[in-house]
Amino acid sequence: MDFTDKDTNKSDSVVKIRSYEGATDAPIIYSTWRNSLWYDQKRDESLADQFYQLATREIRALLSLPTTHVRIACLENDSNHIVGWAVLSDKTIEFAYVKADYRKQGVATLLTRGFDTVSQPMTKIGKSITKNKKLVVNDAR
Repeated sequence: MDFTDKDTNKSDSVVKIRSYEGATDAPIIYSTWRNSLWYDQKRDESLADQFYQLATREIRALLSLPTTHVRIACLENDSNHIVGWAVLSDKTIEFAYVKADYRKQGVATLLTRGFDTVSQPMTKIGKSITKNKKLVVNDAR
């Protein structure tokens, strides 16, 4: 079932895109972004604190830029039920995340529509999507 299809019979599963609400949405963005990168590869657990502190600073800096825009995917009938998000800058996808139950249903495509360049670092899934969608990788960061 396509969660983005308005004709679906499960109205509670229809996804809409809304604007970023900083104080409310920031925790899920920080936690899923950092955890996605940390758990994407085997790492030395003794470096976790350092990794998370650095990632937090980088995310905070990126979110504070005037050129950064955040799109939130949520259930149409519950804007607090976030199913995914994308952090976008100029024409670059900085990072996108979709909860496992909503993947492969068009949510990430909705979140990143109009963007064709992707920033590093990427997870294995991000690399695969980038290759399949023929997106351009921006190594400038």
